[in-house]
Amino acid sequence: MSFLCETMQNMIQFTKGCTEPVAIALNASRVGQYIKDADKIELEIDKMTFKNAYRAGIPNSDDNIGVAMSAAYGYLIANPKLNFEIFDALDNSIIEKAKQMKDSIEIKIIDKNYMFIKTKITKNNKTSYAVTVHSHENISEVFIDGEFKVKKDVKNQEGLRFEKEYFDISKWNNFVNEMYNCKPLLEKLKEALETNIEASKKSSAYGEDSVFRAVYARMKGDKIRVASCAGSGNKGLASFISVYEYTKKRSANKEQIAKSALLSCFVTSIITSRFGFVSSICGLVHAAAVGAIAGILYFEGKLDLFNAAFKNYISANSGVICDGAKKSCSMKAANAVSSLHKSIEFAKNGVEMDYCDGLLGETFYDTIENLEKYKNVFGMFDMKTIEILKGK
Repeated sequence: MSFLCETMQNMIQFTKGCTEPVAIALNASRVGQYIKDADKIELEIDKMTFKNAYRAGIPNSDDNIGVAMSAAYGYLIANPKLNFEIFDALDNSIIEKAKQMKDSIEIKIIDKNYMFIKTKITKNNKTSYAVTVHSHENISEVFIDGEFKVKKDVKNQEGLRFEKEYFDISKWNNFVNEMYNCKPLLEKLKEALETNIEASKKSSAYGEDSVFRAVYARMKGDKIRVASCAGSGNKGLASFISVYEYTKKRSANKEQIAKSALLSCFVTSIITSRFGFVSSICGLVHAAAVGAIAGILYFEGKLDLFNAAFKNYISANSGVICDGAKKSCSMKAANAVSSLHKSIEFAKNGVEMDYCDGLLGETFYDTIENLEKYKNVFGMFDMKTIEILKGK
């Protein structure tokens, strides 16, 4: 299997609940499956993951939220095989036990520019721990009673990063055909589209905007299953639903829908690889909506307009920070979807922002490179966000 096919298969996952609380729970469960009745639980967590788990709703949790609750749930469930649907195992007994132990969980926020979660358990003066790095499911170490159950070589590990060639728009048609001819990926994509459309239908009580209501329901903690793209359920909802609905309304056939959706998730993923699976900027705005632009233009046979549409879009939307995962992410989703369609229409009418303006680059790749130069600056917002959240 090619790098592209294998990587894109990994970019699509199925989850119930926001991915950061899930990642915390999965990490804690890796220790919980071995060590019961801990004397002490300590959690080290990067600032970006912390803010994303702070206000995100947790399915089946009786409206409980938070970092400590996520860790307590995972530790008590103690079943990492449930993967991204770990909160399906919540019941009243676990919820009550978690409430009693959450205040005793010590949380240390650490300043890293990538995902880092470490759950440390002390029992009978012996320490055990699990470490997650770079992506939600990447458990790099599990150390139990003096023995490594898992030990990966993560020295100088930077996580996934797509190289420059993948940003070359002239090659995207070839990439789409390569992905489409990968049967396991195509089957996973089909399930992803069906899952996210169903999630939007189940969220109809929250209005007519299909992406908005699905994101709102998910962040609220409703019991809906969604397909993520590039480590985020919200990215998956925006990148898949926007393209699916646009193409379906124009009587697209199954192949056209699939190829357009594949390109949407692909572009979402290559941008995400530059900013990280958890980030200081809003990934839905900066990545998923851009992916949808690519998918829609691919369907129309107008990928030559992508750079113009992208520059139009990013001129209006760059710099939207991530102030944590929560219900109001749905408003960013609604604005991004509206803006991406306007940006495409402007490009069709011959409007293209000048690459000499602001952070814009001459090519798509150049603009992403320029945005990446702000990465450390955006990171300064994270601790301020945490300070604000803790003060409420």
